[in-house]
Amino acid sequence: MVLNLRRLSGKSSRSSTGSQDLTNFISPPPKEIPSPLEICSPLSPDDSVSERESPRRSLRKSSGSQSQALLPSPSKDSLVTETGESLWTESSGSTIPGPGAITGRVIKAIGNIAVVGIDNVIIKRRMATYRTLFPHGRYVDQTEDDGWEMYSEILEFTRPGFYPPSIRKDALDLLMIQINIRETHQLMRALDEYFDHEDFRAFLYQLLDLDTEASQRASVNTFASEEAKFSASIPLAIFIFRLSFSQRRSHRIAVNSFLLGMCSMKSLLGDHLLRIFKFGQDSDYLDSLEDCPPEERQTLWKVLAYLRPGELLYLEERLRSRLARIDEILKQGPVKVDLRSVCYDLIEFSRNGLEHLMENIRVWAYSRIFTFLARGGIFWEALISTLAKVPHGDQYRIMSRILYCTLPALNLSPGTLDLELVGAYHDAMQSVFSPYDESRIFDLFFRFVIQAFSTQGSLRAALMLDQHFLSIIILCLAPPPPPSTSDEMLRLITQTYATR
Repeated sequence: MVLNLRRLSGKSSRSSTGSQDLTNFISPPPKEIPSPLEICSPLSPDDSVSERESPRRSLRKSSGSQSQALLPSPSKDSLVTETGESLWTESSGSTIPGPGAITGRVIKAIGNIAVVGIDNVIIKRRMATYRTLFPHGRYVDQTEDDGWEMYSEILEFTRPGFYPPSIRKDALDLLMIQINIRETHQLMRALDEYFDHEDFRAFLYQLLDLDTEASQRASVNTFASEEAKFSASIPLAIFIFRLSFSQRRSHRIAVNSFLLGMCSMKSLLGDHLLRIFKFGQDSDYLDSLEDCPPEERQTLWKVLAYLRPGELLYLEERLRSRLARIDEILKQGPVKVDLRSVCYDLIEFSRNGLEHLMENIRVWAYSRIFTFLARGGIFWEALISTLAKVPHGDQYRIMSRILYCTLPALNLSPGTLDLELVGAYHDAMQSVFSPYDESRIFDLFFRFVIQAFSTQGSLRAALMLDQHFLSIIILCLAPPPPPSTSDEMLRLITQTYATR
């Protein structure tokens, strides 16, 4: 088909009828500036209908809603007539020949590809410049802008449907660098200012896709340790939890809907997110884990151990409130709560994992465990039943600390004597046995070990595997006169057949 430039101009070949019809709708153009398209030859009579519609279309584009008010809607007859006439078109011999429809589309597509290619080259150069600034700390360049323009452009490049996958992946990889090192202050600021609800939601699911790909690569890597696989998604989970405190309500709603979607997915990221959100929002979540397998509770504490000071103040405050609750329970006369949940907390707090969040938390936890030991009765029962359910490593760690604090001379390994724990042990014992009586403390310790040994299960096996505890058990089952000094007790333990 040959392009009819006359038709594109919207002029009629009829000098009187067509122009009179048009004057009812559009005022004629100024005569002193004739259109250059009027040079072409007149249109054929069959083109009159299309000619009348052309100025209508141009008017709609130029004047918007005003044109709709001026132009009447076409009737059914006119639509039938226009459709019928549009099937029969003629080409004037005097028109300028142009490319066909298919050829024109190809030329346009090639032009678009060239433009997109040039844009991609420019974007990649910008990304290469930004890549030199990653990773960075809380501040990018200490200027007034401080990286806001950079982050707004990188976030723009992550929008799906607007940029090629390679560019979106490069932009997301840069942002993941900051997420993994846990320096996301500038990123969170740019997200609040630049992304609306839909863009923010799409951004979350793109992060999920990246984490899924990383997990799949780690699963086929036989040399990656289980600890590395477990911890790979924790920084992203902490970042998403921080986004739930966004100043924009639409972003908080997007995070909540994202979390609901993660509930139906089996992934480490989803598990970490659910644990963090439950611990942060449900004050009774730790107590509810008593009837769960111990691994579930330990996994939560492992995730919390990855927190940095000041990173999630809300969770740190929740931990401190837990400490205050334990002290309040120990101050009560008759205890009205289940002490096993307190023992679980004390065993987890006694690890070294939370020392960076709360100073001296480990010594504090052991001092409360020693208080359980000194009080006896229901406190012994709670502590022993809790130790029977925790892993072997925790059993040996707690029981050996009790043994070494009772008799520090048994701690023969150089550099492992913890004087802070010994001091906490003596303080706990003096609170019950005043004045401090070594023989009574030894008797208390012997009875506690025998009661722990009588418990069926892993705790008995753990005590029998340790030579010192096995010697103590033999002494208790066939007791000589009870030792009254630490030297005598050390001699009895080290001279038994089990030790030799």
